[in-house]
Amino acid sequence: MDATEQPIRRPKTNQRAHYSGQKKRHTIKHQIVVVRKKKAPGQKQTVRIAAVSGAANGKTHDKKVYDRFGTRVPPGVPKAGDSAARGTDLAVPHTKPRGGRLTAPQKQHNRELSRRRIAAEHGIGKMKIWRITADRYQKQFQT
Repeated sequence: MDATEQPIRRPKTNQRAHYSGQKKRHTIKHQIVVVRKKKAPGQKQTVRIAAVSGAANGKTHDKKVYDRFGTRVPPGVPKAGDSAARGTDLAVPHTKPRGGRLTAPQKQHNRELSRRRIAAEHGIGKMKIWRITADRYQKQFQT
């Protein structure tokens, strides 16, 4: 599970809520659930989009989007998110404590988690390559 932003035209009202400081433009944000599709041995695995949340303002944090829309992971699929999903039921990577180091099991957990999470990044990347979420959303929002 991960979130992505899609550019929109500058709204006539409530511009500040849609302005994303990360992307430096006005955006809307969607939470996306991506799963790997199992294939026969020797064939490439593909990814598919399992769920997409509703649109939130671009300024909204990923965890708030997750809490607000309640995007659910299909049963039997391991739940994994990035560090923005702290405080949810998703598996998140361990962070290095201040002035300390991660232990070997924590590093191993982070590696395994990133191997699972890369499917979400690839799924979102494919959506942008095929220009599903890369182009400007043309509908004007009334917020």
